[in-house]
Amino acid sequence: TLARGAAIKTGEACTFNYVGAVSLGDASIEAARKNGGIKKIAYIDSSYTNILGLYQKYCTLVRGK
Repeated sequence: TLARGAAIKTGEACTFNYVGAVSLGDASIEAARKNGGIKKIAYIDSSYTNILGLYQKYCTLVRGK
């Protein structure tokens, strides 16, 4: 966990899928860490969106300092 008063940074990385045929992006923990400029990871979370199987989005969210 992070100490009280510590600056918390957030990084996110996503991958997208269209019609189940084309996938784009990198939703890895490492990509999210780099996107947020994070050196020490405290929390990892993810989200998923699906619209009728035509559009899918998966994101990894990393928090730390």
